[in-house]
Amino acid sequence: MTEHVFGWGREAVETGLGELRSGITCEDNFSARGRKGIEELQPDILVKLEQLLTNNVAGNPMSEEKWVRGSLCHLSRQLKEAGYEAGRDTVARLLRGMGFSRKSNKRRQPRPKCPTRNEQFEYIASQRKRFATAELPQISVDTKKKELIGPFRNKGQIWCKEAE
Repeated sequence: MTEHVFGWGREAVETGLGELRSGITCEDNFSARGRKGIEELQPDILVKLEQLLTNNVAGNPMSEEKWVRGSLCHLSRQLKEAGYEAGRDTVARLLRGMGFSRKSNKRRQPRPKCPTRNEQFEYIASQRKRFATAELPQISVDTKKKELIGPFRNKGQIWCKEAE
């Protein structure tokens, strides 16, 4: 009778140790460990994923940049409904194989340096002097309210693919 360690038989533990000693890691191809990949078990899964992506890919018509609108869980659920067994990690691996990768939004609006920025302060200073010499009251107004201007940055990440 085999001895069990944490629910695994002695053979499984010895196989795992042998793989570690030989240099096989989780990142290696499944076939190196004797397991077939999802592409071999369900050969038309890539075709189905591409069909799902036709309705879930959005893009920028100006730069031809494309991205996936659905999450990995959403795509995995749709594949499961179509009869395929593919979890989040598998969908991510398949997307990477199709040329998609995780991207986050970047701020694309540079902060311009206005050449006449100092003019407004010089004008205010000259008005203060004019009012002071005319012995008129001077009012100080604090106008440092922060306004969000321009396209705002979304901190989320999406799966993108460079335009072909």
